[in-house]
Order: sequence, then structure tokens, then C-alpha cells
Amino acid sequence: MSVRITIVIRKSEVIQVTVNINRLIGKMYEKGYNKTSFADELEISRETLRAYINKPQNMPYSIIEKSISLLGLNSDEAKDIFFAQ
Repeated sequence: MSVRITIVIRKSEVIQVTVNINRLIGKMYEKGYNKTSFADELEISRETLRAYINKPQNMPYSIIEKSISLLGLNSDEAKDIFFAQ
């Protein structure tokens, strides 16, 4: 499942991206995280992570950046998950 989201970086800088939720969850589990441990690493509650997964359009860019780092994604993987076509 992919969901298109709009990210406001600054008032004058808005980008639209598509988040591939299935690939995100798959990579999370591949790296040994479950939803609770991943939320802990992101410094958010499990409920907040669940909300971002259910409605990725609410996911802040800072969470996307931190997720890329935590999952050790290279640029191609990050593009495939967070900037999918």
C-alpha cells in the first residue's frame, strides 16, 4: 500500500511524496524492530507510530528522516519507501 502525502518543509517549500507503507513495515521487521521498539527509537508512542502508519499523510518530515537513519537505508531504499512513484 502506498499513500501520497504532502510535506511542508518551510512555509514556502512544500513537497509531495508517496510512502510505501508495506515496504516500511517490512524493512522495520527486517532490521529487528517491532512497532513498539521502533516507536521507542523514534521517541514517539506506539499509538503515534500506529497513527502514522494508518495515515502517513500526518507523518512529519522529521520522523521520515529519523526512520531512514534508524533503518540504515541507502538512498535507493529511502527513495523506494518514502518517495515512491
